[in-house]
Amino acid sequence: MPGASTISGVTVAFTGTGLKFSGDSAVTAANGEASVTATAVGSGTLTATASVTGLAKTTRFTLTSSKAILTITASNATVAVGKPLPLFTYTAKGFLNGDTKAVLKGAPSEKTAAKEGSPAGTYLISITQGKLTAANYSFKFVNGVLTITPVGKTAKGTIRP
Repeated sequence: MPGASTISGVTVAFTGTGLKFSGDSAVTAANGEASVTATAVGSGTLTATASVTGLAKTTRFTLTSSKAILTITASNATVAVGKPLPLFTYTAKGFLNGDTKAVLKGAPSEKTAAKEGSPAGTYLISITQGKLTAANYSFKFVNGVLTITPVGKTAKGTIRP
């Protein structure tokens, strides 16, 4: 602010919703500034407040947090020719702030062109968002592979005692 003087050694308290601070307060330096690191624990528009004991005026500032990206990967699967296709599964990587798979709601859609009785070979397991949601994450999807293996050859002949 023009005409304002800087004061060092003043303790500034930081608060906010949807934010985790590296400390609750910091002391102003010679330039009159105090800072802490704010980590978003939510996404969207987040507001932080800085205040000094004994001063009625607080300073509010707005931060914008984007959703973090989770990589959702279809797990590869194998099945023998003629057997029912296995249930497809997936892994999720990229969680932040101690989050786990528990923050996910719903499930992705996993599909393949293979069907029970399809010939031996490899088939794409396509994975898309389906009904998968998470409040603080967006998704990147990685397809998997279904391998249908041939049944072993049967030997024909006579068995002698």
